[in-house]
Amino acid sequence: MTSFHHESNIRKFLFDGIDADRRRTPFTVCVDLGLIRKYEISLQELPLLCRYLLEGQAADARIRVLTFTEVDMRGHADRRAAALRAAEERKGRHRKHPVGGGQPE
Repeated sequence: MTSFHHESNIRKFLFDGIDADRRRTPFTVCVDLGLIRKYEISLQELPLLCRYLLEGQAADARIRVLTFTEVDMRGHADRRAAALRAAEERKGRHRKHPVGGGQPE
């Protein structure tokens, strides 16, 4: 990421892609800041999420301006919720109480 700026309620993240010949290609990812609240995405997460979006479309480097859409945000929120559920399930399985509940006789 090289920088970002705002236009209305849209934050535009600017990135430089670097190819095998060390040539730089500019990319822009736009994010609606109103939607990030809906999906409980923090501002600090956005640069990395935008980078993942760019990496996902790396096969088609002709697309220089992308949007981190509501569908992308919902997908991120769903993956985050699933990871939290899985962590809670793992934590619950590790809580084994001793049988007999007491001290040896």
